[in-house]
Amino acid sequence: MFNSLFYLLKKVYLSSEKKIIKIRLLLIIIFFLGLIADLFYFNIPTDLRLFTLLLMWVLIIRTYRMASSSTFKLTLLLLALLFISFLFKRESALNERISTWIYVLLITGVIHQFSEFKQNKKRRYT
Repeated sequence: MFNSLFYLLKKVYLSSEKKIIKIRLLLIIIFFLGLIADLFYFNIPTDLRLFTLLLMWVLIIRTYRMASSSTFKLTLLLLALLFISFLFKRESALNERISTWIYVLLITGVIHQFSEFKQNKKRRYT
């Protein structure tokens, strides 16, 4: 009796873990597809789209408990994309959107790194 109850609880727990992993992965896929669409597909930049994707990035950071270095890596990737885009066309709307994303992600990464520093400082002294 207890074995079957334990087996049932274990099965429910494992299936819920798989659903959470799928939701997390879906969140990352939606973010990167939204970022690519914002950079290359949409001609008119909007703040609503920018802040929605930024909120999604913050949720990804919180759910995966990522370090601030992941935000800086994404920023460096966009900086390389901006460099390549500058090689082909100096003045374009794409360059402006990439620059906006770089700025927003740099600010987000600095704030995240500052909060990590404060958390590490608290752990060290407690």
